[in-house]
Amino acid sequence: MKLVMNALRAVITVVWFFLLFATWIVAWVCQKVATLCMLPFATKTQIQDVCATIFRTLNMVIMDLAHPMWRTNIVKKFDASKVPAGRPIIFMFNHQSNSDPWTCIRLMWPLDCKWICKGSLFKVPFGGWCLENAGDLAVRFTAAKDGWGTEKGSVRQLMEDAAALLRRGHPIGVFPEGIRSFTPEGDLNEFKPGFFDLAIKEGAVIVPVALSGTHRMWPRGDWKFGFAQAHACVGDYIETKGMETADLVKLTRDTIAKMRDDLPDRKAAKKSQ
Repeated sequence: MKLVMNALRAVITVVWFFLLFATWIVAWVCQKVATLCMLPFATKTQIQDVCATIFRTLNMVIMDLAHPMWRTNIVKKFDASKVPAGRPIIFMFNHQSNSDPWTCIRLMWPLDCKWICKGSLFKVPFGGWCLENAGDLAVRFTAAKDGWGTEKGSVRQLMEDAAALLRRGHPIGVFPEGIRSFTPEGDLNEFKPGFFDLAIKEGAVIVPVALSGTHRMWPRGDWKFGFAQAHACVGDYIETKGMETADLVKLTRDTIAKMRDDLPDRKAAKKSQ
């Protein structure tokens, strides 16, 4: 039975990778058409926002709504009316799987946020080009520090670009753990403080998002997708005014951890212990 399930996982994964790549080609073509149509009267950022909506929507359809192996239970979706008007937003998510960005798109849709991504993703044909067209931001890693070093000056540029997005009222999405958790059912990784500093400086509010079960959708170290149900919840915004960075980091991490522990699969696991 296990052999049959692994074979089925492999077949569906290969088919879905082809569908995803085809979706990226369609998205890139649509982005180019939209860019040509908008060039005479739109700004660069307006074009990027339209390109982002195209890319994110098509990815949501293929990798969330239509995926035969994944189901996402959205306990609470983002409600823009609950965030103070005129305040910039930074969404912060715990990180369990490479599937997390796909899972999160529907939580905010039709609102789009710009994503902080590994620079290497921008080199992926069509998909990476779509990220570039959408105006997403890259973290430029080097081989130093076991692959987690960054190019000189790239972090400063990243923060400047992120600040510019917030100043024009565009949300950004961040995984403050930096990397996927090695213990997705255990404690969260430590949160990196950079975007918390930015939130305080720019007067942004932080919207916490908790994910559970996504590590079973695309298990770490396995190229095959898994049959899984994930759960996701968007929390109430966290005020940053008057906060110190260390206190804000702790508050956000504790909030996301508690939200995750309140999700249905986590509660069920605790009851069965």
